[in-house]
Amino acid sequence: MNLYTSFEDIMTTQQNFSNYREKLAACTPPVVPYLGASPPHLFSSTSWLIFFLPTGVYLKDMTFIYDGNLKYNEDGRINFDLFNLVYERWKVPEAL
Repeated sequence: MNLYTSFEDIMTTQQNFSNYREKLAACTPPVVPYLGASPPHLFSSTSWLIFFLPTGVYLKDMTFIYDGNLKYNEDGRINFDLFNLVYERWKVPEAL
């Protein structure tokens, strides 16, 4: 199996990046988590497939947590559960 195919298997978007999450959990810290794709101008025109790589597992998680939850409760108070979710998700790459 060549390096690209191996990378492609790990970074598949199937089941919300479950292969990547499993590989990352099996690593011994310190490791550098994949936060997002590099800017497209760093790649040659023949590697246009790079645009189809995920834009970041953790950034995607943070976006869905933030956009998918109310900022304020129905009574107008700040929804601290939202910020707790953000904190719990951010602890994962911070611990690596």
